[in-house]
Amino acid sequence: MKFSYFSSVKSNSGIECTHDILLSATGSTTTAVLCNSILRCTDANERGLLKKRLPIVTWQAYFPNGRRKNDEAQPSGLFMLDIDHVDEPNKIYYTKITSRIDELGIMVVHKTPSTKGLRIVAKCRPEFSTIAENQQWLAAQLGLEEFDEACNDLARASYIVPEDYFYYRDGKIFTDPMPEGVSIVAGKGQRTTENGQQRAVAGSMELRNHGITEAMPDNGQQSGFIGQQTTSIGQQTAQQDYKGIPLSDIAQKWLDNHGGMPKVGERNTMLYQLASRMKYITDFNPRTICDTIPHCDLPDDEVMALCQSACNGVRGSKIPWDLSIVIKTLQTAEQNDDDKMEVNNSFVGELPPLPIGLADSVKALPSKAVMPVLCGLMPLCMTYATNVRYIYSDGATHRLNTMAVIYGEQGSGKSLVKDEIDLWLSPMLIADQGARADEVAYKEMKKSRKANEKLPPEPKVPIRYVPLTISCSALLKRLINSNGKHIYSFGEELDTMRKSNKAGAWSEKSDCYRLAFDNGKWGQDYISDNSVAGLAAVTYNFSVLGTPGAVHKCFPANDAENGMCSRILFAEMIHNPFEYMSRKEKVDKTEKIENINRAVELLQESYGDIELPRLAKKMERWCNDRADEARIANDSVTDTFRKRSAIIGFRCAVVYYLLENADNADDNKVESDNMLKFAELMADYCLYHQCKLFGEEFLNKRLSERRAYNVKPRIKYFEQLKETFTFEDVRKVRTDANTGALRTMISRWKQDGLIEEIAKNHWRKMA
Repeated sequence: MKFSYFSSVKSNSGIECTHDILLSATGSTTTAVLCNSILRCTDANERGLLKKRLPIVTWQAYFPNGRRKNDEAQPSGLFMLDIDHVDEPNKIYYTKITSRIDELGIMVVHKTPSTKGLRIVAKCRPEFSTIAENQQWLAAQLGLEEFDEACNDLARASYIVPEDYFYYRDGKIFTDPMPEGVSIVAGKGQRTTENGQQRAVAGSMELRNHGITEAMPDNGQQSGFIGQQTTSIGQQTAQQDYKGIPLSDIAQKWLDNHGGMPKVGERNTMLYQLASRMKYITDFNPRTICDTIPHCDLPDDEVMALCQSACNGVRGSKIPWDLSIVIKTLQTAEQNDDDKMEVNNSFVGELPPLPIGLADSVKALPSKAVMPVLCGLMPLCMTYATNVRYIYSDGATHRLNTMAVIYGEQGSGKSLVKDEIDLWLSPMLIADQGARADEVAYKEMKKSRKANEKLPPEPKVPIRYVPLTISCSALLKRLINSNGKHIYSFGEELDTMRKSNKAGAWSEKSDCYRLAFDNGKWGQDYISDNSVAGLAAVTYNFSVLGTPGAVHKCFPANDAENGMCSRILFAEMIHNPFEYMSRKEKVDKTEKIENINRAVELLQESYGDIELPRLAKKMERWCNDRADEARIANDSVTDTFRKRSAIIGFRCAVVYYLLENADNADDNKVESDNMLKFAELMADYCLYHQCKLFGEEFLNKRLSERRAYNVKPRIKYFEQLKETFTFEDVRKVRTDANTGALRTMISRWKQDGLIEEIAKNHWRKMA
């Protein structure tokens, strides 16, 4: 019988569920922690969200295309019966089910995640043609008056629960063919007959904790994971390296960067996190990972289960940032540049067709400059679209605020970004000329006035473009006079901006920049008539070029903590040593300028609150997927940066939407697939560079803080406790601390995933 496994109910990449996959999922620490949280949760909505993070199995069908849709289902020959809202599932199992398992063809029985329900999986009967008929028959046989009658479609999912939730599981469920004579209505009314393509069976394997045997294949093959094709072990050479670097060296370096070899009490957690990284460079092959990583005195089968569980987890689109740092460290400089170009080209290759203006700006550029130019232009485009507001995924109304930093070595070609920004900036500079002339005229009048001559009020003219080195007082004045419209700065040297904000002013300016991301209020209050006083919404965007060194000076490690760097759209202009001079392709410059000016007009003419439901749903899913990746890998860096990366990706997509719908009437504007793809790509790009630039510093700072506070309790006191312990046990091993300190220490253990609460003031070690 054949059925599918999915990493969550939202996943569209299902695979055949094998014994090893199910065993890894039921034995996973993540599954146990989620179910424990569900038990403790009192809010129904939150419980529902927690359940959606559990992996699922579709007992009633197999989905060969990986999509959980009824019309693509192949009936498995199994059906499930759900009994909900029961206080004593144990009693039902032992009084009604256990003695009739063979008679009724029952294969699996387990508690539901809430422990207040029972799920029974059994073989379909040949006399019935639908899932519903089979369910009604089994319920009648067991004397059950109520069951969930909605679970009769083939795509119905069953949440995977921890191993100790299972009462019974027959290993033959993975190997037996569809019951003879069974024909179940599938999809849109098609009937399927017995599937004769079941795999060969021989030998047996003890199923953990149940004493049940499972027949195993003898055809010399192993099952693939996450889209892998089944491969013959004898027909391929085991992977030993990645891009010439031994896999074992990569694994060891990753451990070195994360505190060295794990100690007793943290081995399972650390090795699982390592396996979750290594899968990206081993084609998601658990055997390769298991052979590569150290086992730290854990049994081989336990490490193999960890590796399988890691491979079955959420799959991201890019190599995790901390693994890329390890690879970068171990490679030569030339290889690093090749890898950077490979990453850059992967983003450029995924770009959808761009709308007017943006397409013209990147049309003749070399590949390495495409993403930096797009990122550099985004804040300026958003400044032009200053009259637009949009409804974000969380329902809040935002404005188009973004700051971009394009970094690269000297001579890397950052001037290509400047050239394109200059073309887009021209209409703004022309519009500012009149306002600046009025300011100059007033200053001349003030200089030449006669004694006691009364001057007219100073003109409060809006000026949209200001230099990046503007003082705090001048910036506040421009914001007050802008009447709520965005102002913009462009700078060719990030280091110049840093140097011009010395002696404490940088801190104040940095506060302004952080507020600019969310359109917060900023200002100062002085009594003197000669000082600028007031409060204004910070509608300020900028683009700036700089070197990697300047980036780290302007955004030091503590900025990773205070949030400044997570508000910036970073892009790298890759430096290729010994590269020949590149030439731009020839383009019709007149047409290019006309299209850019047209794009500026379109953005300036756009106004009002825009609601984009498809985009909102897309970015909510993107942000949640990154949360799942971070949770499974215990990656606090990705979790920290993902939320604002999603917002930046959304804002970039709004610009795309405004330009793409240039010729469409208001009632004919569309949220195209290309726009959705652009949003996801820009969010991915933003997250990648934020993690790459600041991930290591952020993690080191967190680790140093945690070690300074928590390493002694974690090692000295944690290891003195038994597998299960009470609050009084903790008090006995640490007699020098008060109740508050003990509670804090226990809370830290919970945050680190070392323990779970099994009752009030009673915990169990997780590793």
